Amino acid sequence: MNEQLLKIKEDQKALARKIRNGKRGRKPKFRDEEDPDWTNLNYNKYDYRHKHIAYCTIRGRSRQEIERPREGNLPHEGYIKTLIEKYNEAIRISETRLTA
Repeated sequence: MNEQLLKIKEDQKALARKIRNGKRGRKPKFRDEEDPDWTNLNYNKYDYRHKHIAYCTIRGRSRQEIERPREGNLPHEGYIKTLIEKYNEAIRISETRLTA
C-alpha cells in the first residue's frame, strides 16, 4: 500500500480519537482543559465524514458502499472533490519519489 494512503489513514484515526474525546468532554466533569476536543466536535465530525468518503472513493469503493445518507443529510460534494484532488496529488508526488 502506498505510504501516503497509510498517512491519510493514520490522520483519520487521530481525528476519530479527537471525536471520541470530544464526546466524552461534553460533560464538564470530564473536560480536559489542555486538550479541548469538545469545542471542535461538530467540525471534527464533519471533517471525518468527508475525509472518509474521499479516502474510500480513492480506494475504489462506490458511494453506496461507503454510506447511504438520509434525505436532507447529503455530504458537501465540493469539499469531497477538493479532498480527492489533494489526496491524489499527494499520492502522485509520493509515487514519483519512489520511482526516482
